[in-house]
Amino acid sequence: MPGKYIVIGGGGKVALKFASSAVKQGSKVISVVRNDSHNDEITAVGAKPYILSLEDASVKDFVELFDKEKPDGVVFSAGAGGKGGEERTKAVDYEGALKVFDALESSNTHRIVMVSAADLRGMFQEHSQNACEPSHKSYYLDPSNGYPSYYNEASRQLSDRMYKAIPTYMKWKREADLDLHRRKALQYTIIRPGGLVDEPTNGKCELGTPQLGRVPRETVGEVLLAVMENKSTYGMVLDLMEGDMEITKAVENAVEKGLSSWHD
Repeated sequence: MPGKYIVIGGGGKVALKFASSAVKQGSKVISVVRNDSHNDEITAVGAKPYILSLEDASVKDFVELFDKEKPDGVVFSAGAGGKGGEERTKAVDYEGALKVFDALESSNTHRIVMVSAADLRGMFQEHSQNACEPSHKSYYLDPSNGYPSYYNEASRQLSDRMYKAIPTYMKWKREADLDLHRRKALQYTIIRPGGLVDEPTNGKCELGTPQLGRVPRETVGEVLLAVMENKSTYGMVLDLMEGDMEITKAVENAVEKGLSSWHD
């Protein structure tokens, strides 16, 4: 059913795939970006660019945008993309997300689909990488929390590699999810994709509690639209990988079986 959606981080590849899918089914999409560098890509998929920096804008700015446009839902697909170190990752992936959550609670729009990351779990510990510069910290997953019970050996090994490679990213993505999970006033769904690839979608996926793997960005965009339109996904946290089940059926299956990748 056609609707009206606002995408935060609208210039990203996943956001553009969502916008393209939504516009094709007759929906209107407003893509929020920090500058005009993605305007051509946004307009090419039929969406409307809106300049508002997630880092510089206030909660009030987002409230005004939501109340003016009155979207049926918001997609949060913003991320620092590993640029700018921990400070910017925290500012965009965590603090930026909280701004949007606060704004939604203060506006007439309460529906949000959050693009997160697979395998977020456990308690992080931190340690200084340099005794002379204690502000330079890194994070690791406390192994005492273990792996999800359904992980096979390949997923455990991939999980270990991810936390060694991008621990700061995983930490702040998880902190944003934890905050959203506590906000009972919001109608949220959290989608946690695996490794993103640029291959075309086959319209199929595995959703809920899959083994770790990869997934096309185009598939993620289509899943975001499918869950956005399904009220039964409110409050659900779903890992997303490539798979063999049609997307609509995969959403229905996750809802019916109560599948959840929430590990906290």
